[in-house]
Order: sequence, then C-alpha cells, then structure tokens
Amino acid sequence: MELSQRNNAIRFIDPMMPDFLDSVTLTRLTLGASQVKLKLERHGEDVTLNLLERRGDAKLMLVK
Repeated sequence: MELSQRNNAIRFIDPMMPDFLDSVTLTRLTLGASQVKLKLERHGEDVTLNLLERRGDAKLMLVK
C-alpha cells in the first residue's frame, strides 16, 4: 500500500494475500481530509479491491 498526500491517492501495487486469508476490510483509512473504507478480497491468485465508503476526494487505485 502506498499513500501519497501530494497526489491525494491510495495505491495498492501488485497486492497479494496468503491462502488462509480470504478478505481484509480497512476502515477509517485517512489521507489528508479524506477517509475511506475498503475491502480487499482474494480470488485464487488474484486480489480485488472494493471501495465501500469514501469521504473526501482521495483517489483509490489498484495497480497490477
């Protein structure tokens, strides 16, 4: 996970999750004046990112 206050962006670059973990939910992830709630889910070798809630204008990116 990379937080960039300059670009107001939260980036997940090539995320990976162990086999024993199917999902992770992050709440109140704060960047500047923005706050997000997101869920990362493992699908075999792949990981998806779902934005559940956002306050402010922070950008959320998944880079594979």
